[in-house]
Amino acid sequence: MAVATQKQKKPVKAGQKVKGASKKKKVQCKFQVDCTHPVEDGIMKVAEFETYLKERIKYNGKTNNLSGVITVDKDKNKVYVTSEVPLSKRYLKYLTKRYLKKNNLRDWLRVVATTKDAFELRYFQINNVNCATSRSTTRRRKTRRITTERFAICSRIKAKRLRDLFPRL
Repeated sequence: MAVATQKQKKPVKAGQKVKGASKKKKVQCKFQVDCTHPVEDGIMKVAEFETYLKERIKYNGKTNNLSGVITVDKDKNKVYVTSEVPLSKRYLKYLTKRYLKKNNLRDWLRVVATTKDAFELRYFQINNVNCATSRSTTRRRKTRRITTERFAICSRIKAKRLRDLFPRL
């Protein structure tokens, strides 16, 4: 019969790494939403958008449960979302679109990814939309409806400027 001998562990000196005892890396996601254009025009407030994100971001399947893991901060015209757990960029874009829809700004603003971890709220380029012509409206019902909507948008914007459409907040 063979007797199993146990290996004696060597004492670990300060500053040495122990095998198998690795630290967990904190996953840190940092996203930025730039709201400068609508805030300067006075159609949106950054503070309201920040509170909306704090109330709506879900963590462990619950809203209003950020518990220090996810932080939402604002700085003048920008909102910063920092997370120690994985947070999807698409989810943040989804929440931003919902906020715009709730405040009736979705028809005028769009969410554009400027960098890997940043979004920007931009106006639609409506000036480049071609107004309807009588020839294109007679082709099909579907095209007629689309072109008449474009014509209505063009004439509305020519009649009033964008600032006149939104009262100051």
